[in-house]
Amino acid sequence: MSDSTDFTPHPPPWFVRHYPLLLGVLGLLPFVIYSATIAKLFWFGDDFDLVGQINRVGLWTWIAKPWVESYSPVFKFVWGSSVFVFHGSYFAMLALVWVSHAIAVVLFGYLLRLAGFGWMAVASALAIVGLAWTNVETLCWSVQLSPTLANMFFVAAVLIHVRYAGDCSLRVQGWIVLCIAASALCYSRGVLSGVVLATMCFVPLTGRPTISFTRRATVAVAYLLPSIAVTAVIMRVATGNQQAVLAGQTDKFAQMLLFGLWYFCLNPFYYLLKITSWGPSITWMLGAAKIALIVATLWKSRGRERWLLTLLLLFDLGNAALLGLGRYHTGLRASVSSRYQYCALLATIPFVGFWLEWLLLRAPAQFHFRSFVAAAVAAVLAFTMLRGWRPALEPFVYGRGTEPRAVLLSSQPLPANYQTPGIPGLPPDIARGLIARYHLH
Repeated sequence: MSDSTDFTPHPPPWFVRHYPLLLGVLGLLPFVIYSATIAKLFWFGDDFDLVGQINRVGLWTWIAKPWVESYSPVFKFVWGSSVFVFHGSYFAMLALVWVSHAIAVVLFGYLLRLAGFGWMAVASALAIVGLAWTNVETLCWSVQLSPTLANMFFVAAVLIHVRYAGDCSLRVQGWIVLCIAASALCYSRGVLSGVVLATMCFVPLTGRPTISFTRRATVAVAYLLPSIAVTAVIMRVATGNQQAVLAGQTDKFAQMLLFGLWYFCLNPFYYLLKITSWGPSITWMLGAAKIALIVATLWKSRGRERWLLTLLLLFDLGNAALLGLGRYHTGLRASVSSRYQYCALLATIPFVGFWLEWLLLRAPAQFHFRSFVAAAVAAVLAFTMLRGWRPALEPFVYGRGTEPRAVLLSSQPLPANYQTPGIPGLPPDIARGLIARYHLH
């Protein structure tokens, strides 16, 4: 579904050629608008855990070590060095998360445009993915730099693959493999980057193969190698639920499958639509609607659009499977956690954008009416997403900023039985020691 010539003149002006850049950068708007509130956030949970590990073994030794169920030296290098570069400023650490998010959104916009999605589809997708308040935990917790970096590298790899389709040169494939490896080395679920792209090597972008099967298989193996290597390290040395699989505890498989199924069915629409009811009925209803959306879109789409949508579906299913493996023990309610919305939005919202574009192309073309409608819809979506940030931030900031700052930064004795926020196993006096030593503020 290509851009209509009604609002894409030839040759296009700069802002039309680069509107993904303009719209993607707007993903920083919540951070700018609510900067005073976000600045109240403080080191929390895994933040203290990671700083404590650096304190015990040193930065470089810590970077090389696995972390729970992941092996993420690229993330740990960026995050750990930032603690020192930013002199313990949590606001600066969060700014880094938002910058990586904005880059990912920009790249995603160019990817959608390159795959043939029209202005309406791209603008609506970027308005939701870039500004969604449901990402509050992902974008307002510094350790979530791990998935944002991983997704940024994943989108970059797909973009290069689509941009240079059929080019099997070492230069092009080297950059793709480098992005895949970086994604896998940022986040445990980053291993999906290589798996998904390798699978899609066997699906021609335009419906007709442009390179031989042998060449495609060679490229697919190159894409898979970083994911295989990182997975092997994780399965061997990291701790986590994957050890239950290695131990053959088949009684856990049903719980893993159910958690993954609920994640796939509920996200991202459960939070996005502000649904409050809970239970199997709402799960199956949303799941049926999501599957219908996916099937109808894949049936209607063609060429590169269908290729990218298929890739995103595989990405969504892969995340569901790995979350089922890694988080089944946290309970089904956790399947709609805010920290799991980012990937679900990336994977699903382009399906919605496709149909918004389809509806737009049925509107009258006279007097640039379609351009006006597209801009108006994108503006309404952006406003709706932005409006949701304030009520989402207020309780979040209190528990992760206002309250811990008042206690941990105070010179007064700690309250009786006080626990370090987000990580009760860490004595609060040790947390205070880390705050003093690394100037955490």
